[in-house]
Amino acid sequence: MKKMYFFLLALMNVSIMLGQTVEIVADSHEGDVSTAPSSMTANSSFFVYSGIGANFWTRATSIMGTISYNTYHDVEVWASDGSAANTNMFEINSTYTVETDPEGTEYFQQGDATFLDPILFNDKVYFSANNGDGGIHIYYITGVNGDTVRAINNAWTNRVIVDDANSKVYLTEANAAPWAVWGGENLVDPEVLPNQFEVDGTTLIVENTLGACLLGGKIIFSGDYVDATLDDATGTELFIYDLAGTEGPQLLKDIYSGASNSSPRYYVTYNNKAYFRAADGDGTYALWETNGTADGTVRITPGGATWTVDINSQPFLLDGKLYFEGDDDNSTTDALDQLYVYDINMNSLTRISGLLDAYKAGLKVPEEVFINFDPKSYVVLNNTLYFIAKYSYVKDGYTYDSTTDAIYKLNGSSVEIVEESIGFVPSDLMIFDSKIYFSGEDPNATLGSELYVFDPNGTSTAIKPLAEKLSINVSPNPSYGFVNVTGLNDANSSYELYNLSGQVVEKGIIQNGVIDYDVAEGIYLLKVSSEGSFKTFKIIVK
Repeated sequence: MKKMYFFLLALMNVSIMLGQTVEIVADSHEGDVSTAPSSMTANSSFFVYSGIGANFWTRATSIMGTISYNTYHDVEVWASDGSAANTNMFEINSTYTVETDPEGTEYFQQGDATFLDPILFNDKVYFSANNGDGGIHIYYITGVNGDTVRAINNAWTNRVIVDDANSKVYLTEANAAPWAVWGGENLVDPEVLPNQFEVDGTTLIVENTLGACLLGGKIIFSGDYVDATLDDATGTELFIYDLAGTEGPQLLKDIYSGASNSSPRYYVTYNNKAYFRAADGDGTYALWETNGTADGTVRITPGGATWTVDINSQPFLLDGKLYFEGDDDNSTTDALDQLYVYDINMNSLTRISGLLDAYKAGLKVPEEVFINFDPKSYVVLNNTLYFIAKYSYVKDGYTYDSTTDAIYKLNGSSVEIVEESIGFVPSDLMIFDSKIYFSGEDPNATLGSELYVFDPNGTSTAIKPLAEKLSINVSPNPSYGFVNVTGLNDANSSYELYNLSGQVVEKGIIQNGVIDYDVAEGIYLLKVSSEGSFKTFKIIVK
């Protein structure tokens, strides 16, 4: 394999709140060219992700005789230990073809690694990738300065179950392929499990679709009969496969009876039960549970009430609670895509985010307009739930962004924005070395989409905090058209006023210790810069 190293100068950006920082890990491509990290997965020593490679090419395209020029790139595999010097690209697919564009100019079209389906198993990050030989295989990387190793000569689909307790991985290689088991040995093909297609002497193939989980030595999964007659009679339903049994996959429950699909998905296991979403015909994608029996597969009724919230995302399990994006179509105010929590032990369903939080974040829309929050990408650090979300509103069938994506955290029973993240448009959160890493864009620099880190408990080592040099304060707060700034010793001290979307709405030099502003009512972030450092305050404008 050809391995390319990027020894880079890390750029430091201290943001918003004193004592907490957002820092760029590596600007892996010069200028505004993005690396666009995604699918980040960590082991105990480093993390692996997909990103734009080092090969770029320009080709002409012709649309109805009009020639335009576009730049293309390959996608490869990256690894990092959280430092710029050890953020490296591994070019798994170095193949290329010589092509000719409409102007007759030859160009080299580079091959993609097609990084997919990463999992953590035995402290190795396994992933599927294409090395250009016509197939996709399973690989892992030995270290940020190591090598890529092919582990399996074929690929699994995203139906992968990691059994850490028994050091096994259960997988399928295609929708209609049988389940197999693998122990992590290099270049040892997974062992196809027995008795999968024989039921009462009849060969019945069950496709594996929409996910799966392991429950008490049995695989619970969403499936379809390949046989058209059987499939027409059941649709996509809940199946079970006993790994120690003598029969193949069995229909566990036809939740949406007849040919209709219940489409079970989003599996989570807790306390000897599996939780998932499914439809049973009432128009709601509700939460269900199963103990592995037909009678024990039931729709959850929190507090005895009818479940009315559509589950729109994979639930995240924390301390016996399932957090998810839910949509309550029966609400008349903030119905769309809010953060919900289902407490398994208390059998209670609670909506956490809502219209009031949107107004606190500066969202100004009529109450009759539906509000989105769109929570996603959950991680836990120091027993605190962090996630990405943004506020938008839906009116007359159109969705309008009111804030950009930012990192939020759960503070007790309410959501709270991580102000340091405003403007970075974060995506793909991951925990490594007790810090939150994400793909983002610096609102104050033209670097493209790169790898950033947020340390909730850290302090900047590159920029001395302003509070160590000066005692800066602003008042009054709430304020009415101006604030007084005390503690400045620099005649060229300046300010920038940000809205909660990370946009600068006013800026200038501080005159005689007073900042005059002319902005609408709401919550803003006031950044005061002096003597090469800065401090930021959250102010309420009346």
